[in-house]
Amino acid sequence: MTAPDGASEDQFGRPVSQSGDILAVGAKYSDPGGVADAGAAYLYKVEQNGTATYLTKVTAPDGAQADQFGISVSQSGDSLAVGAYKSDPGDVTNAGAAYLYKLEQNGTATYLTKVTAPDGAASDQFGISVSQSGDILAVGAQYSDPEGEPDAGAAYLYKVEQNGTATYLTKLPAPDGSASDYFGSSVSQSGDFLVVGAYSANAGAAYLYKLEQNGTVTYLTKVTAPDGAANDYFGYSVSQSGDFLAVGAYKSDPGGEPDAGAAYLYKLEQNGTATYLTKVTAPDGVANDNFGVSVSQSGDFLAVGAYRSDPGGVTAAGAAYLYKLEHNGTATYLTKVTAPEGAANDNFGISVFQSGDVLAVGAVHVSGAGAAYLYDLSDYASGDGGYNSGDGGYSTGDGGYSSGDGGYGSGDGGYGSGDGGYNSGDGGYGSGDGDYGSGDEGYHTGDGGYGSG
Repeated sequence: MTAPDGASEDQFGRPVSQSGDILAVGAKYSDPGGVADAGAAYLYKVEQNGTATYLTKVTAPDGAQADQFGISVSQSGDSLAVGAYKSDPGDVTNAGAAYLYKLEQNGTATYLTKVTAPDGAASDQFGISVSQSGDILAVGAQYSDPEGEPDAGAAYLYKVEQNGTATYLTKLPAPDGSASDYFGSSVSQSGDFLVVGAYSANAGAAYLYKLEQNGTVTYLTKVTAPDGAANDYFGYSVSQSGDFLAVGAYKSDPGGEPDAGAAYLYKLEQNGTATYLTKVTAPDGVANDNFGVSVSQSGDFLAVGAYRSDPGGVTAAGAAYLYKLEHNGTATYLTKVTAPEGAANDNFGISVFQSGDVLAVGAVHVSGAGAAYLYDLSDYASGDGGYNSGDGGYSTGDGGYSSGDGGYGSGDGGYGSGDGGYNSGDGGYGSGDGDYGSGDEGYHTGDGGYGSG
């Protein structure tokens, strides 16, 4: 997939996100209406035959030069969040913003609201990362200065209301944050768990929180690599599924190979701690591959991007690697995924995202403008969902950590919810049971993948 109006250096494909059969792709350097680097996001429907139908282009209603709308994208049900981390709300330079849209049945996207930090300051870069689960929105601001610590970083939580507005809930700094940690550079939600990455906290770290029923957040634990070293960038990417956590460290040096990269897997325990399971590396990894720049989990699959890999000797064409999470906590290598026409410096693997048995991979420099690729994982599918699970996640019933069907300590879906999201009905903001264009489950999923019933 490419943008129908793509231009050189748009960086289409840097973020990708899928929910049900809708795929969102960001292009932060797009020039909508001739406004340089204002940015855009594009929506596609993934068809049953494996093709993708272009639906619409989404831009900020107040987009300005260099806002870089599309640096991050996240979907939940029929809600789309897009980050614009260099937006200037209230004329505050690069304070950043996020925008919410409703995905309509006819394939269009209706603008709902603009979300900003209540205490946003210049260069906070609010919107560098976004994650939705049900009707809770998390937004990272990696250069925020909590307690006067320069660039320690923060994350903000909002509730997406039925009328399309967003209610501010709380601000999260790291409990031990210090200058230049970049806490908030990555965020991921699953059920009522929130993980926030801080890749520059020495070797890097990820922080785990529980979203409480009253809108507050309880800090659970700090996760670090057992063999972490300075400048590994552990926490640059994070992804949750059920009670599994994957953390990328794309500048790790496995086997002494500088910046070959690695990913680490953890199990989220009932008492709120995280148990280290295994370290994952590329079977053919070499220096500067940057394996771990992106990670994504769904059921018992783990996908890891290595955007500087040289498949077939093609410099920095990029690759993604697929693993199966086994019952004993190890990860079995399945296959290496590359672009069918990969060229030098395409950077395939800069982003990865799984939904059910579909894998989306971004490649920001294809033909100069960027592209995204879709792959069918059904040949690797096992059971219904996940590691030692019934239908959805590790040791769960249908979906999440110690849950009935969906999330940590929840009934069926998420934070204070009935079946799907915070104060929602079954699926997400304004949705019925599952996804745009789906019934209850999600595109080609059984019971256990992201965006499923």
